[in-house]
Amino acid sequence: MKLFVIFTGGTIGSSAAEDGYFSPDASKGYQLLSMYQEQKGGSVRFDTAEPYRTLSENLNGSHIAKLISCVRENISGDYEGIVVTHGTDTIQYTAAALGYALGNDTIPVVLVSSNYILEDERANGLENFIKAVDFIQGGYGRGVFAAYRNEGEGVTIHRGTRLIAHQPYTDALYSVKNNYFGKYQGEEFCKNKTYREEDDKTDTLDWKWQGEDSQIFCIQPCVGNCYPQIPRETKAVILGSYHSGTINTESSAIKKFAGEASERKIPLFLTGVSQGDAYESTKAFESLGIQILPEMSPTAAYMKLSMALSQGKKYEDVMPYSLGGDLA
Repeated sequence: MKLFVIFTGGTIGSSAAEDGYFSPDASKGYQLLSMYQEQKGGSVRFDTAEPYRTLSENLNGSHIAKLISCVRENISGDYEGIVVTHGTDTIQYTAAALGYALGNDTIPVVLVSSNYILEDERANGLENFIKAVDFIQGGYGRGVFAAYRNEGEGVTIHRGTRLIAHQPYTDALYSVKNNYFGKYQGEEFCKNKTYREEDDKTDTLDWKWQGEDSQIFCIQPCVGNCYPQIPRETKAVILGSYHSGTINTESSAIKKFAGEASERKIPLFLTGVSQGDAYESTKAFESLGIQILPEMSPTAAYMKLSMALSQGKKYEDVMPYSLGGDLA
């Protein structure tokens, strides 16, 4: 079996320096492969590349552009799959970007990360990598995935476009609505019987970000939220919501903010809204010019919208249609 492994840094590719801080280390990727071979033998051949090396919190558009390019250059080779080592903090963004750039009609591309550096006995990085390789060997799925073990669980396989942001103070990784693709029980992979996804209904997206920034402005709701002036280069605004899919629509601040967006013809989008029962506060969405995004991971919605708009595509031609298994 022949796999292509792409190193990008992150905790899984870091070491502790003399001052106690963790920083990316060029040797760590090869240490990971050596650890794999010590435990699983040498039946898998790994070819490697490192398009960039960074802590994942420093991820920006230029990094993702390099990664997508590297994956596309090697995906048509004679590899059965590709594994991308990545930092945990922003793995959701990269997984979504790859999912939209590649779609589901491709060899498996599996992202793996580690909650601690590899030398730490608490680290899950090696196990995540082992199960990513096993998942590819087993031919269990096509497209983009992430393999990650939460504490006290087996390694879970997530669809790349369904990952949601971490909760504070925990490295646990989840899919939107906890609808993961499958999970390992010991050495056995078990497909999630309730998991459903549509085939790709729209074309894959190119990476056209100009420089580091997406030009998408994101705001999360807080009690008494202040709304700033919208930055000059903004193409769209994404508003987060409370768990019930609501925001404070009585606020004078949101009304002023929405008015500025309307005057400048900047669309406002809202994530986290489910179909079904609605509160009276949601009646104001239309008058405020707020459009509801489909039921999907807010992180994936941000990446999909930014990629589509930077490519010159219209919202209505891309966002409502399944791509990379994203719609929940």
